Amino acid sequence: MHSLLQKLGKEINRADPINNRRFLTEAEDICDVLTDNTGTKNTLAMYLNMSEINEPLSMDENSFQRMRNLKLLHFYKPWWWSRETGKGRLTLPDRGLHHFPRKLRLLRWDEYPSKCMPFNFRAESLVEIRMEYSKLEKLWEGTQIGCSI
Repeated sequence: MHSLLQKLGKEINRADPINNRRFLTEAEDICDVLTDNTGTKNTLAMYLNMSEINEPLSMDENSFQRMRNLKLLHFYKPWWWSRETGKGRLTLPDRGLHHFPRKLRLLRWDEYPSKCMPFNFRAESLVEIRMEYSKLEKLWEGTQIGCSI
């Protein structure tokens, strides 16, 4: 039953133009949105299986700029996926990300490629964070006010 509901939800979601979609789940769509900076305030969730990315994805510093209502950011690799292949890699710009979504409730980003979160990262709404196999050394500077983690 669960998989049928997932399939139905994906079909309903796919019927909308990409700029009206609230949930992005297809790797190709997510890659296009992140590289072309075409996300919108309608986007509530991004759910990316990184093993479906065939070439390394280079994100722009403004990739999340228009996605101010994003609540779920889930970039994951399945347990069986080899982390040495080079496939499914995301790279961030040297200056890092700008305009990181402030309304995030759930953040999961396997193999997060940077040593620290973006300078404007705020955890006021965050209730869960998972950064497995990441290069993170520090989440943020100082105290996060209103943090629910």
